[in-house]
Amino acid sequence: MTKMRPPPAYQEYASDTLTNKQFRLLSLPERGLRATMRMECWANGTIPCSAKELALFLNLSPADVQRNLTNGVLSYFEEHDGNLSCPELEEQRERLMAQRASQTTGGKKGGQTTQKKYRHIQVVNEASLEGNLEVDPKAKLKVLRRDEKNREEESREAESREESSVRKSPMHEHTKWLAELDDIDPPDSNEYKKKSRGD
Repeated sequence: MTKMRPPPAYQEYASDTLTNKQFRLLSLPERGLRATMRMECWANGTIPCSAKELALFLNLSPADVQRNLTNGVLSYFEEHDGNLSCPELEEQRERLMAQRASQTTGGKKGGQTTQKKYRHIQVVNEASLEGNLEVDPKAKLKVLRRDEKNREEESREAESREESSVRKSPMHEHTKWLAELDDIDPPDSNEYKKKSRGD
């Protein structure tokens, strides 16, 4: 089984963090150290607990780390066996991994179901073509070549061609008028002469 890659990012709501009293009481350097420690915890799981080792691990000045590793900063972390971890981020990691595992399982099941249906249809078609199985003609699937079309497609195309030819005809919009003209009797030539002379 292929091991899943760890989630690349964690979620942090800026508005929740900024309105949190605990965060607001941190100085700017404390906030920076907290953020750096959280990123390291996300990437590596744990970080060293002692200020000296933490400074080496984070590639920061030992004096800066010692000065800013206050109780306010440490309140975001838990100590286990000489290391610090961030419970909030660990919960997120577990949730994301569980969600991924669920999606992977669902995808596999969906794929297996689709393949099973496809194989069943293939078996039925092969058996019916060989004459080994009586199958309702409506239930059969005919495998068409690339240049073949089924009756429904041919019918649709024929209707489309008829409509298109009617639309393209220049006299199409005058059809009604032409039909009415055909119903009118032609005038009598003698009657026309009489009227033109005023008789």
